[in-house]
Amino acid sequence: MEYTNLQYFLFKIGNLLNSAIFAILVAVILATAIVVYFFAQASHDNPKLSESKLKKIKTCQKISLFIFGMLIVILFIGRYFSDGIDDPNTVINDKKTRVIAKGKVLKVNHRKGTMIILPNGKKSSGSVIKITPNESHVMLGTPNMKKYDGTHIFKNQLNKIDVGDYVKIQNHQYIFKYKNHSKFSEDKKTEKQVKQINDYDVNGEVVKTKSNPYKYSYIYGLNS
Repeated sequence: MEYTNLQYFLFKIGNLLNSAIFAILVAVILATAIVVYFFAQASHDNPKLSESKLKKIKTCQKISLFIFGMLIVILFIGRYFSDGIDDPNTVINDKKTRVIAKGKVLKVNHRKGTMIILPNGKKSSGSVIKITPNESHVMLGTPNMKKYDGTHIFKNQLNKIDVGDYVKIQNHQYIFKYKNHSKFSEDKKTEKQVKQINDYDVNGEVVKTKSNPYKYSYIYGLNS
């Protein structure tokens, strides 16, 4: 998806309308317009003023009303068209599913919803992956994230997994929504965060791929 010049223009307009400086400027202009209007209104019936001065006061009164009306129109139209416009550096989850790990289940507690997975099914492959219930979803920019943080399993998968079964962990990578985002705004900080969160393989989902091939033969031996 490509980001357009019109989107960028409306995005900048939205930023301006939502800025503190613009809010202060609008407040000052409105206050000035209101003061001028009521001052002109109070001076209108003053018999000491000459005809030329009264005309100038009426002109100032009309100008203040015009400014007040234009600001209202600008705010309404500007917010209407700029509302919901994406930042060029908007980050989303890729629709493609990516397998980030495969392994063998060492332990599983169906009641507590916990699981320990041995990556690649080999003890020499390194650290195990621990699955705990209510694992927090890792957001972009989350500090101190670790490998496989946010990995979770849905109950329908948990119920059919036993010790010795094989599983895979899959997720959706974070990507920039607009391919040409750097043309409008090169955000090094966001680029670094996207790379980091993808490198740590977070927010994975555990899915069973194959049952323990020795499970049923083991049960048969017990019953024979």
